[in-house]
Amino acid sequence: NGVAGDEFTMSEAVQRGTLDMGIISDFGLSGVESEVGVAGLPYLFENMDQVKEHYYNGFLGEYNAARLAEHGIRVLAWGDNSFRALSNSVRPVQTVEDIDGLNLRVTQVPVLIDYFEALGARVTPLPITETLTSLQQGLVDGQENGINLTASFGFGDAQEFMTVTNHAYSAVAFVINEQAFDGLSAEDQQVVQEAATAAAEFEVEQNIKDVETNRAKLEDGGVVFSELTPAAVR
Repeated sequence: NGVAGDEFTMSEAVQRGTLDMGIISDFGLSGVESEVGVAGLPYLFENMDQVKEHYYNGFLGEYNAARLAEHGIRVLAWGDNSFRALSNSVRPVQTVEDIDGLNLRVTQVPVLIDYFEALGARVTPLPITETLTSLQQGLVDGQENGINLTASFGFGDAQEFMTVTNHAYSAVAFVINEQAFDGLSAEDQQVVQEAATAAAEFEVEQNIKDVETNRAKLEDGGVVFSELTPAAVR
């Protein structure tokens, strides 16, 4: 909810040890280790089966965890932060050309900034905690996030259109400062690890279910949905 600061601030706090633990997106953690941002490559994954196989339980998860370990951050488990969608208050985005000229809040990850600039958008990188105000004041036309975050942060109140693009996938990491973890007894380390694993598994399945629920809430609030397939972008 932003009480501990934006995700970049939280990532640095876990690294320093001023915050022992956190649940932080891979994009937020890229502020500590830029290579973690590779997860944001457009259309890297097509569905959750691929995410679970190659990210949570595969090479990408192992790679990102190893990079973060070099900065004193231990990844206990990977969870879901959803495939991303695009919302705006100007026009429905039904073709890639409709993105041209939109002023979009894009998460502060270079690969996504480059992607939307290549599509002709005017990109304004902002922390998620500043996004709603910027939308309400008309400083930006739209934003890209998962449907769940778009609903939970109230962005739909300032947006008329939402396009399911699935242009990138973002995970969350259940993380702990390495020194804090090392300071625990072996028994407590096991308890923490098992709890994080169980929590992440629950979070993934709940988040997947919440997408349809939150889409319905946004639609009930007047947001008009459309689809933009990877084939249309290519």
